[in-house]
Amino acid sequence: MKIVVLFLLALISTATVAQKSNYVKAVDALLLAKEPDKVLPYLETQLKQNPKNEELLRMLGFHSLQRNNLTNAEKYYREALIVNPQCARCDMNLANVYAIKNDFKTALIHLDKAVKTDPNDAMIWITRGRLKEMMGDGTGALTDYNTAIELAPSDAQHYVQRGKYNLNGGYQSLASADFNQAITLAPSSYEGYYFRSNVYFAQQKYNDALVDVNKAIALAPMRDELYVSRGVIYNHLQDDEKTLANYSKAIELNPKYFLAYLNRSKTYYALENLDASCTDLQTAKRLIKENNINDPALLKEIEEDLNDYCNDGKASYYYQRGIASYNLNQYAKAIDLYGVALKKFPKHAMLLTFNGNALLALGANENALKSYQEALANQTTLLAELKEARNLANASEADVQKAYHATLADIHFGIATAQLNLNYFAEALKQITTAIDLKGDFSMGSETYYNLRGNIYLALSNYELAQADFSKSISANKNYSLAYVNRAIAKASAVEKSVISSYSLGGKPIRQPLQIVWGSTKSRSKKMESDLISALEDCNNAIVMDKNLGFAYYIRGQLKQLLNQSDFCVDLLTAQKLGLQVDPELLKKCTN
Repeated sequence: MKIVVLFLLALISTATVAQKSNYVKAVDALLLAKEPDKVLPYLETQLKQNPKNEELLRMLGFHSLQRNNLTNAEKYYREALIVNPQCARCDMNLANVYAIKNDFKTALIHLDKAVKTDPNDAMIWITRGRLKEMMGDGTGALTDYNTAIELAPSDAQHYVQRGKYNLNGGYQSLASADFNQAITLAPSSYEGYYFRSNVYFAQQKYNDALVDVNKAIALAPMRDELYVSRGVIYNHLQDDEKTLANYSKAIELNPKYFLAYLNRSKTYYALENLDASCTDLQTAKRLIKENNINDPALLKEIEEDLNDYCNDGKASYYYQRGIASYNLNQYAKAIDLYGVALKKFPKHAMLLTFNGNALLALGANENALKSYQEALANQTTLLAELKEARNLANASEADVQKAYHATLADIHFGIATAQLNLNYFAEALKQITTAIDLKGDFSMGSETYYNLRGNIYLALSNYELAQADFSKSISANKNYSLAYVNRAIAKASAVEKSVISSYSLGGKPIRQPLQIVWGSTKSRSKKMESDLISALEDCNNAIVMDKNLGFAYYIRGQLKQLLNQSDFCVDLLTAQKLGLQVDPELLKKCTN
């Protein structure tokens, strides 16, 4: 996001001021008393008594600009220039006014004039450098920053500005050097630490970035932007609680800080709290408009978010919330949401599909099957629904068609899962094969498709085809631990007679897809023994990938028992501890 402001405002003239005037003292007193609303009325009253007082005109311009009253700011600075045509900083701050209006050309005219009026004022060079940087004149900007540093080499602010230029340009080493110098010159100023933390952040050194932003906050605890920065760092450190706390602190310090609301809305969205996200988005949008911030791309993004999941007149409002509830394992809540939505949009294929997913997760297989089948019956509306989806708003026709086939594949996948759970194995096999054809070989997510078909082949006692599909699942995603366990089951079942008592697929996470017990063959060939050892190795690989995968311990424990390995009880008891149902017969030889 690019917010065009310079904020290098200056009240004082280029001459050295020996002591504060009575006007400045009075304004300082009002600010210390936390009565900023009285500042402008006070200055206006004084101006009526002294209408050609340059200091009053400049103070009124400054405080008007601080409050984003650009009309009055321009008026007062122009009047100050009439009183004193040599007021270089009046031109500088007029440039600020025009820069905020995005009129860079006029802003540059005023800054060029200010430089000619007072070529020894480093702040004017810094301000022009920032403007040139915004205009894309990197060479000109750097020249102005260097000039400012030559004029005032002991001013830490100038190193900060050049450091920010270097950081934005990707020159991280140069940026670090500038921020280090700023810290050396002004160790009690927060800015050097704050911007150096940005360098560390760009280098993905998040802990170092956190150390520096903590130092900045210790030096300037009332600076709202520091808490937003720390919130972003905590977000990358995946500490959601501290991320939210920092954005909220920024809002507490400055209730009009739209960026804090915008960032917090994204965190709420990631945490599946869509209502809170919508509230923050609406606040951010209002504040952007109230503060006349000219950023069409940002407003467009906010409008798209609001329309996508904050407009209850759209199906996406409901299915976004249903998906959020599903992701939180709140399946009943998701079904309730889909129930309300389907009264408004009774033939909406995507709603019916998501409803099927939630029903499946609750084990309501018959109802899930009906919902999926109804979605399939309304597939003619699916293409139009996808074109309305935000993520496909600007997609090519080819990408829309790809999404259409992927969604159809998901529906057939859901039907196959429900049918497998209901022991309709032949029907399930047809559905999953259709799903795989629609999905395409080894496309994203195809590992779950091959895994499901492998399970169906397991149920049909076709262990060779089951192994082949589990191997395809692993080829699609070598880190898909569940496929390794299932391949182990297929290998072992080809050797030992197995009894699968139930299937329970669907939902998140899948803790125990099936319950299985093997008999014991009295004599085995070397190949059979080798196959069991290979199955054991698959379980070992799965546990290395996911130490909390109880299903892997459940199967490995039984394999160890078949292989007469004495530590089989450790695995079975671990599986039980992780929430799996273990047949009491398997635990007979196990003691605590």
